[in-house]
Amino acid sequence: NKTLNVYSELLFTRKAVNIIKEHDEKDPMFLTVCHKNPHGPLQALDEDFARVPQHVGSEVRRKFSALMSSLDNSVDEIVNALKMKGMYEQTIIIFFSDNGGSLGLGG
Repeated sequence: NKTLNVYSELLFTRKAVNIIKEHDEKDPMFLTVCHKNPHGPLQALDEDFARVPQHVGSEVRRKFSALMSSLDNSVDEIVNALKMKGMYEQTIIIFFSDNGGSLGLGG
């Protein structure tokens, strides 16, 4: 087995965007994207963490905020792919969480 050294958020986003780009927009599509960002371990990318203001609180809270920012960016990329493909207006987007953020992990 080969281990990928890729941040899962970026991998999931790239895959979803590629699926949308390659899809024949005349056919229906069901796509589920399950990000792990709200869950531990809190492993934010350095560039996402650097954008979180220092006043946000503890380092744990800033890491959680960086993860949520990365999730927002991912959703934006997926929505933009749908718009570019001309599929956005016929798309239903549903957001849900399995159980919310853990208070001990910055949620």
